[in-house]
Amino acid sequence: MLSIKMKKGLFLLLFLAILILPSVIAANCGDIITQNTNLSNDLYNCPNRGLEIGADNIVLDCNNYVINGTFSGPSAGHGIFLQGYSNVTIKNCQINNFLNGLFIDNSNGGILKNNNLDYNIRSGAYLRNSNNYEITNNSFIYNGDRNFINGYDSGIYVKDYSANNLIKNNYFFDNTNGIILESISSENYIEDNYIDRSPKNGILLRGNIGSNSNVSIEDNTILRNENGINLTYVRYVDLKNNIISNHSLTGIWSISSMDVFIENNSLINNNYGLFFHQQGSGNIFYHNNFISNIQSFYSTGLENITLDFNGEGNYWSDYDTVGEGCVDNNSNGICDSPYMTGSQIDNFPFVGVNGWQEITEYYFDNSDSNFFKIFGRWKNYDYVNSYNGNLRYIKKGIGVGSVGWRVSNTVIPRSYDVYVWKFEHPLQSRSATNAKYSVTDVNGTFGWFEVNQSSPGNEWILIGNYYFDNSSPQGVTLNDDADGIVIADAIKLVAV
Repeated sequence: MLSIKMKKGLFLLLFLAILILPSVIAANCGDIITQNTNLSNDLYNCPNRGLEIGADNIVLDCNNYVINGTFSGPSAGHGIFLQGYSNVTIKNCQINNFLNGLFIDNSNGGILKNNNLDYNIRSGAYLRNSNNYEITNNSFIYNGDRNFINGYDSGIYVKDYSANNLIKNNYFFDNTNGIILESISSENYIEDNYIDRSPKNGILLRGNIGSNSNVSIEDNTILRNENGINLTYVRYVDLKNNIISNHSLTGIWSISSMDVFIENNSLINNNYGLFFHQQGSGNIFYHNNFISNIQSFYSTGLENITLDFNGEGNYWSDYDTVGEGCVDNNSNGICDSPYMTGSQIDNFPFVGVNGWQEITEYYFDNSDSNFFKIFGRWKNYDYVNSYNGNLRYIKKGIGVGSVGWRVSNTVIPRSYDVYVWKFEHPLQSRSATNAKYSVTDVNGTFGWFEVNQSSPGNEWILIGNYYFDNSSPQGVTLNDDADGIVIADAIKLVAV
C-alpha cells in the first residue's frame, strides 16, 4: 500500500514528465508553436505562413511531414517563421513552395537539421542577424527565381551581422546560388557540403571590404556552377581542402578582396581556375592543384598576391603549356609568370610556381559530403579504429539497404586502385563475412565484390582498378545483402 506522501510524489513526477515530453499535435497553417512539438500531419496550400515559432528553448520535430505553400509569388509567406526567439531546434521538416522555407531573424543559438527545403521562391533558409546556428544534414533543391538572379536567391542566405554559424554536411542541387553570406560578422564556417549545378555561384561571399571577417570554407565539393566560389569585396577568408570542378566561368573568382588564404584546393576542369580582379592585398595561395583548366590563373595585374608560402608553390598541370596556365616571357618554352594583363607582367612574383605535387590519393569517409544513403536504416556509431573515428552500420538484409561514395567530378580523371577500410571492433564476430561492394566507372558497373569484415586486423582492402572521369555519376556502393552486420566507413583511391 502506497502512502499518501508517496502517491503525491508519483503524481508530481508524472505531471513533470507530461510537461517535459513533446506534444504530438495536428497543426493548421499559421499555428504558433510555443512548446516542444512533434508534428502529426501534413500542411498543404498554406496561403501565408506554414508555422510560427513563439517561444525560446523548444524543439519542433516535423516527423518528415510536409509544410507546403501556395507559391503565390513575392507576396508568399514563409514555411517556418522565427523572429526574436533563441535556442530553437527545427528538424525533419519537408518545406516547399514558400517565399523562404525557413525565415530566421534576430535569433541566437539554434539547430536546423535533417530538413528538406526545396522549390522555394527566394531561399531554402534565410538568416538575418542570427548567431550560433548549426545548419547540418539538410537538403536544398531548386530554391530561387531564375529571373531574379542578382538578389539573395539561394539554398541558404545569411546576412546582417550574423556570427558563429556552422553550415555543414548539407546537399545543394540546382539552387540559383548554393550559399550566400553577405555583410556578416566573424567566425562563420562552411564545411563538408556538396554543392552542384547552381546557375550563378556555388558559394558567394559579398560585402564591403572588411564586412566578411574570418570565414572558413573547408572540405566542400563544389561542382558545375557558373562560379565555384565568388569573393566580392571581402576580407579574412580561408579556403582549404575544397574540390572545385567543372565551372563554366571560374573555379574561384575574387574581386577587390583582401587577406584571402587559399590552400590545398583542387581546381579541375574549370574555364578559369583562379581569377583575381581589381585591387586587393595580402592574398596567399599555395599547395593547390590546378588540373586541366582552360586557363589556370588570371590576374589584371593590380592584385598583391603571393603564389607560394615558405618557398612552396602550387601544382599546375599546364605549367609548360604557353598561353594557358602561364606566359613564356623569355621565349624559351618555359612558363615563368601567370597569364595577366597590364604593365606588371614582367615584375610579377611567381615564386615556387611548380613546387607542389599533384594529388595522387583521395580518401572518402562516411562523414563526407560525397557519402550518401540510398536506402535503409543505417545508424551512426563512433569507434576509434574506424576512419576518422565514425562509421555507419546496418543489420543484415536482402540488398535493399545501400549507401555510396561519389567520386566523379571530385578526382582527377585517370586510373585508380580502389580500397575499402576494414577494422577491428568489439562486434567483430557478428560482422558480415561477405559485405558486398560494387564500383561504377567510365566503363559501367562491376561487382559485387565481397569483403570479410569479421576478420582481424585494421587494413585497406583492394577491390580492383578502375578509371574514373566526369562523364557520368561514378563511385562505390555497398549494400546489406550479407550474413551479418554491414559497416560503411571509408574508401581510398590511389592513382596508378
